[in-house]
Amino acid sequence: MRLLNFAPRVVRTFLLLVSISLPCHAGQKVLFIGNSFTFGHGGTASVPKIFERMAIAGGDGEPLVKMSAVGGKNFEFHENDQGTRAAIGSEPWDYVILQNYSTEPTHLGNLDKHLEFGRALYERVISNRADTEVILYETWARSAKHPLISGISMPDSFASTTEMQDELRAGYRSLAEALNKDHPENPPVLVAPAGDAWLNVGGMLAETNPQFSHLHDIDEYHGNDNGYFLSAAVFYATIYGKSPTGLHLNPAVLSLGLNLTVNPYDLEQAAWETVTGTMKVGFQSQPVSISVGEHQSAKFQVEVRGSQPIEVQWMKDGEPIEGATALTYELPNAPATMNGALFSVRVSNAISSAVSNTATLQVMAMATDAASDATPASTTASPSKAENPAADGPHEQGNE
Repeated sequence: MRLLNFAPRVVRTFLLLVSISLPCHAGQKVLFIGNSFTFGHGGTASVPKIFERMAIAGGDGEPLVKMSAVGGKNFEFHENDQGTRAAIGSEPWDYVILQNYSTEPTHLGNLDKHLEFGRALYERVISNRADTEVILYETWARSAKHPLISGISMPDSFASTTEMQDELRAGYRSLAEALNKDHPENPPVLVAPAGDAWLNVGGMLAETNPQFSHLHDIDEYHGNDNGYFLSAAVFYATIYGKSPTGLHLNPAVLSLGLNLTVNPYDLEQAAWETVTGTMKVGFQSQPVSISVGEHQSAKFQVEVRGSQPIEVQWMKDGEPIEGATALTYELPNAPATMNGALFSVRVSNAISSAVSNTATLQVMAMATDAASDATPASTTASPSKAENPAADGPHEQGNE
């Protein structure tokens, strides 16, 4: 495993085993299994602790909450770890949350292992209590300025935060679908879409974007108090089926001393709408007008929020472009006849639809004299970054 040497405190948490039991009197029995995205590296309190306080604040009884979390570890580790096995067998759990290493379900990781050991952990959980409801913890992408977000999709990087989040979402949903198909007699496996909530509230955007929300820690990898609070709110909404809106005002939550620099109402509402699939689709960035040389490539791109799935259709001069159904649309060879063409995109989900602003493509015809021998560079309009060079040296994939 290649590691980028962040601050020493990150390296220390890589080896940290956290197994806590929070006091209880009544309520649900909930076990969290994961790594530092669960025990809350970079934050004031862990996700399970914030969740427990939300349950108290919501009047849902004081839950029994335990956590088995080891920095940098994945499903395979937990399946073979004696501490995790003991935690699973220690109670007749109502809910068990499973969180994998943050790149394992993506093309940087190993999707087959994600599915294999996710299944093994699931079977271990239901062998302890068949009625336990298993929830998969869909985590979040790196920040827009993290070196893994290089602007190009390669074996060791992602083209965008959206690409990484799309792969995380697909990986956890694939596991849930496979388990539900093979175990129809058991309670359905759910996905807690924490990463989608991060995306919807603006956590994946560039800091220069007006809709940006600061959810990552200084390493652009883990969460801060805003991010972990949002993740806990997603679990509250998933488990209790109630909106967490306003819970931050309750003394049970206030006493945690969280440094919430993003409006907590916005975080709570985003959690609820993401979990319930009721968030309207909307643009977080618009397509930008560009100029390119004749026969050069041109790229238009948008960023959107809203409940999944989101359908996308690009249009030229108001007419749909066949096959242009991704958030990025690229013309590999812009002809001079396309000079002045107008591009826009329609996005829609089950709740609403929206059409972007119009972007103009200017195509500069190639000169015919000898001075035109120099070939102009291709041009890309990216709403998230003006520049996005790949980082020098190895990309960090550890210290989680």
